[in-house]
Amino acid sequence: MGSEDRELIEMFLEETRERLEAIEPALVELEQATTAAEREHLLNEIFRHLHSTKGSAGYLNLDDLVALVHAAEQLADVLRRGAPLRVEHIDLFLQATAAVKAYLVSLAGDTAAPGGLDTLTAALQSAAAAAQGGEQIATTGPASESATEMADSGGEPEGRLPGEVDLLSSTVRVPIHVLDRLGRLAEEMLVTRNRITTLAASLQDMELTGASKKLSVMVSELQDIAGLTRLQPIAHLFGQMPRVVRDAARATGKEVELVVSGGQLEVDRRILQELRDPLVHLLRNAVDHGIESPERRIAAGKPSRGRVTLQAMREGSNLVIEVSDDGKGIDYEAVRAKAVERGFAAAREAASLTEAELASLLLRPGFSTRDQVTEMSGRGVGLDVVAVRMQELGGSLSIRSVTGQGTTVRMMVPTSVSVVNTLVFTARGYLLGIPYDVVQEIVLIDRAQIEHYGEQDAFRLRDQLVPLFTLDRWPDRGQGANQRDRHYVLVLRGQHAVAGLLCDGIARFEELIVKPVGNVIRGVESISGLASLGTGEIVLILEPEKILAEAGLASARLAEEQARVAAGDHAPLAGSAMPAEDDLAERMVLVRGYGEHRYALPVRLVSRIVRFEPDELAIFGERVYLRQERALVPLIDLDRALGFGSGGIQQGGIAVLLKADNLECGLVASGVVRIGNVAVHPEPSDRHGVTGLLNLPDNVYLLIDVPALVHGQLQRLFAARVDGTAIAGKTALIVEDSVFYRDALEATLRRAGYTVLAAGSAEEALSRLAENRDIGLVITDYMLPGRSGLDLIQAIRSGEGGIRSNIPIVVLSQYLQDQDPDGAMAARLRAAGASAVFAKFDEIEQSELLERFRKLVADEAQGEGMDTQVVADEETAHVLAINLGQEVYGISIDRVREITTLDSVTPTPMDQAGFLGLANIRGEIVPVFDLGGVLRRPARADGRSVDVVTLTGLGPLVLRGESIRGTIRVPASELREPSGNLGALAELVPAVATLPDCLLQLVELEKLAGACLGRRQDLS
Repeated sequence: MGSEDRELIEMFLEETRERLEAIEPALVELEQATTAAEREHLLNEIFRHLHSTKGSAGYLNLDDLVALVHAAEQLADVLRRGAPLRVEHIDLFLQATAAVKAYLVSLAGDTAAPGGLDTLTAALQSAAAAAQGGEQIATTGPASESATEMADSGGEPEGRLPGEVDLLSSTVRVPIHVLDRLGRLAEEMLVTRNRITTLAASLQDMELTGASKKLSVMVSELQDIAGLTRLQPIAHLFGQMPRVVRDAARATGKEVELVVSGGQLEVDRRILQELRDPLVHLLRNAVDHGIESPERRIAAGKPSRGRVTLQAMREGSNLVIEVSDDGKGIDYEAVRAKAVERGFAAAREAASLTEAELASLLLRPGFSTRDQVTEMSGRGVGLDVVAVRMQELGGSLSIRSVTGQGTTVRMMVPTSVSVVNTLVFTARGYLLGIPYDVVQEIVLIDRAQIEHYGEQDAFRLRDQLVPLFTLDRWPDRGQGANQRDRHYVLVLRGQHAVAGLLCDGIARFEELIVKPVGNVIRGVESISGLASLGTGEIVLILEPEKILAEAGLASARLAEEQARVAAGDHAPLAGSAMPAEDDLAERMVLVRGYGEHRYALPVRLVSRIVRFEPDELAIFGERVYLRQERALVPLIDLDRALGFGSGGIQQGGIAVLLKADNLECGLVASGVVRIGNVAVHPEPSDRHGVTGLLNLPDNVYLLIDVPALVHGQLQRLFAARVDGTAIAGKTALIVEDSVFYRDALEATLRRAGYTVLAAGSAEEALSRLAENRDIGLVITDYMLPGRSGLDLIQAIRSGEGGIRSNIPIVVLSQYLQDQDPDGAMAARLRAAGASAVFAKFDEIEQSELLERFRKLVADEAQGEGMDTQVVADEETAHVLAINLGQEVYGISIDRVREITTLDSVTPTPMDQAGFLGLANIRGEIVPVFDLGGVLRRPARADGRSVDVVTLTGLGPLVLRGESIRGTIRVPASELREPSGNLGALAELVPAVATLPDCLLQLVELEKLAGACLGRRQDLS
């Protein structure tokens, strides 16, 4: 039996055991019930549990168990329809539960099923038939004897009831949020333990010191156990990848097989969730860039079918995932040429780059070897995204390739949020930490001991000359601390040599919980994680190899550089840090118009670039559309829109497609000049639709003001297109009380690309629908605890509790197959508003079922626009108003977590508009931004401030304002677009409202968070 089959059986055993525990007390209560209503309620509950157990057993093809439970279900159905209940029926039900327990024991032990099931099944069927005809039944004889025999074969311990079987579970079902809370408490206890240990040492109390040591051991053990509760097999993630490879292969016309290994390894669930997108990137990249076409593979002597290998392995405390292909490998000379062409390296520098250095260029943002941009590649977005995600997770990414044989991309990440033995120190005003296993020793030196060799400083450690470096690329927050006469030096061990990091002071050695940087600090490669001290201070954890590389002292070159310093060579050291050309460089798409003008657009605004021919256009008067498979995309000819002639859109050309709000549109030019970094500061321009002029070596480019140009040209289309036309669905809600069937269906939907929510009852489903208005599909069983599936449909269609009433609803129920042969119940469900009705396990193919789901979601999305607009007109915007000088800004109240005043903010090396640093809010590390700084408002004259903790899709975010004005409700009809050309701020403040005493400016929090946490200045 495979591990996946065994896992399904374990789930079935656990769920069925719980159902039996619910059935037996209900049977005892049923025997004692005195009213018809009470008997009906208990029989419905018993019937529901039997029905669900039968469905789960059927899924596993346990036919003999299905027959037994189905017979018991038939008897329960006859009784709940009004047949008289007798004590003999209770006896038969109890015998059936004992038989099911015995069957589960055999299933758990992988032994033969117990005998006598057929006899008991026949007795139940006879009892159902007799009850339906009003006849008496007898329970003495073979039926009761067989049930007892199944439990008696091994002898009865003293005190055990006849027919009783032990069915003890080795697991307990615990909600994920409880496990997460346990993990957080364990982390908080570790921080508190560190605080107590420090206090015990400072008080010099021997008894307290002894107690703190014992506490330290216990907390470490608790931390290990809490970590185990979050582990999941990586097979859950790997199971989604064959579909990714298949789709990529079909899209590129290639033949590719995927080989997977290592799925049994267990990884922290939080890490596992973050690995999906990087894996998708790498697999698509392997198929698109690595695997050749069948014809080229055959010509090269390879099989026509390419192979991509996905492998997981463990190295120490890290998880290593390798994606390999047997394709053409990296063409290093092509990479070298592209590096020069796109400005990543000068010709002389590129000529000396090794293969490893050329491979590392593929991880640079925007680098691509493709000349043509397609939907799958060519925009320079891919491996750099994976590299950034690995950095956020505290991991790394590397590439090795052999031309003509294939490429392997290696990801290394921690298997869980890690506990690291850390040396905490200060430098340039920052509180920093570094794993102390890389610290060879700590030395205190005088300024006079520092020797200067050209631009390289060094000091003598015994007979060895050690190169020195500082974090001088980071802004100095130390207020002159680096001018002191004595410095500590951390002597760090690299792979081949040593180097010394100058610092201001040593704080302590401490065991810290290190968390990935996530969206909090992005763009500083030398920071690998964040940690909190018991005092609430935040420590920036350094990545040793990265800070060595940042200083120009990569460990692979240290030995050579030390030799040059020792020899007295005063020339600049090879690899020493050189100032960046321009830290403000941005990646641009450079295009040429149909005339003499050329244009520049930021890559971050571009979704894709397509080439079109004249016959692909649809022209209606002055409006021109590009015909796509499922949509008409409005086009804007850049030459014509900016007043540089009549343009040439009807000749064909390229369309730079982008999303403007929820409307896809395209900017048209004759061709792409190149895509690359532009480090030139734009000169001002007074032409509408042009932000500035870029004076580049080959020409002058007009930097397009995309929001102003698009909104000006397509204003009427924006007015006509409402937000509701976008599909709200892709989020499905499963309403099913059988955890077994619910998990199986959830896995199917997730593989198909849905985000899935689950509920076990109609009441829970209605609560979910009220909380999540973006749910686009409801899949429900008819038999539910409490209110039925029919009741749920009626509640949704009536808009109970303010939920959306037009959501597609699909009924999936085995009841329809077993108890509704004439289709009466199915007709009632459809009449109540069910969009589709199916029986579980019927002959419909899974692919056909998913296709029907997709059509329902798509049809609902197309018809929802008008309804959404009507509702919006009746709603009000409820906002928290924040004062910034004479201006007032509003943030949606439901995105505000709390209002506070922070005691302190930890500085970081990020120099970004409005970024103040990091704050520790009850153990959670949160970035802090000055709202006025982000919105480029004048600085406040006084020191008054208030901090608003907001919830965004990128995580918690603190916005600092001057004061709170209050909460305000503004009717949606009074909101309007701001007047004037706000430029980039138009996206952040999309609406204003005139109030009696002020102009309220509404902030789009998600876009503000994207501006704050998305694009960061690269200090590496």
